[in-house]
Amino acid sequence: MRESSNKTVNAEALGINLKNIYRERKQPPKDLALKTAIETAHHEHPAYGHRRTADHLGVNHKRTQRIMAQFNLRPPGAPRVVYYCTRSTTPNLYPNLLKNLDEITIPHHVRCSDLTRFVYRSAIWYLATIEDIATRQIINGELSQSLPANGVYTWYVRGGNDAGWGLCEGYGGVGFTVGQPLAQVIVKSTPAQNGNLTDLNVIFSCIHDAEATIYEVYIAGPNGYISYEPYIVGTGVTCSTNCELSLTFPENGAYTWYVRGGNSAGLGEWNGETVFNISLSLPSTPTLNSPVDDAVIYQTNRPTFTWR
Repeated sequence: MRESSNKTVNAEALGINLKNIYRERKQPPKDLALKTAIETAHHEHPAYGHRRTADHLGVNHKRTQRIMAQFNLRPPGAPRVVYYCTRSTTPNLYPNLLKNLDEITIPHHVRCSDLTRFVYRSAIWYLATIEDIATRQIINGELSQSLPANGVYTWYVRGGNDAGWGLCEGYGGVGFTVGQPLAQVIVKSTPAQNGNLTDLNVIFSCIHDAEATIYEVYIAGPNGYISYEPYIVGTGVTCSTNCELSLTFPENGAYTWYVRGGNSAGLGEWNGETVFNISLSLPSTPTLNSPVDDAVIYQTNRPTFTWR
């Protein structure tokens, strides 16, 4: 078949509609332009996926998702910074001095260390030891625990070897007392006793106790309102010489508040109750201007109402 310059003949020969010869698709150039923009964005932000890339380019995320899937585009990812290595490098090569030892028989020649974590009477303990490989003796050790609260504690220690365990010193153990100072009774500043406030946003203040790392505030109000929250010094409550806390209440009425301090040793005592009253003024009754009483309105779609 000889090629013809007549588009009608070519369309009939190819079995397609004539309009498809003149029609040029507009979407592929747009897709290529967006593909180039995505690749440029990935050079600047290598960890951006299709959603963050769409936000960066100001387009719909479905378009970036389709183009990235169509052209198999993947974010290259941020470069990973490695601050350590599992192999010794040439400047820091440490020879294995134990590799050529057939048998370790000389005391105090080779030592090893161990750290053991165990639970005893619902408390977590940590035991760190240094042992002589030749004699299998514990050269030194350290036992530590974060004690949960103040009180009287008893501790025991005993040694052992391949033959068994020895006796604990003193048999009955050695007692000691942990007495970290508790927070004293907190002195409140504001709101004062029987104070009258005119704002629902109330600032509570008290004298800061140096031993306190946390404060508990209990507030009771009308209609069964109760607020009982802990506030950590430095994050939940601001403290210097005084501690200040701002709270917003739902309605007018009489409120009672208490505060106490605490630390890792426990909580101090509540101070006495302080009653204050909130009486925020209600707005006055508005005066209606229009429409007036018994007025006839001819505007049916958007009547205008005014008041003072």
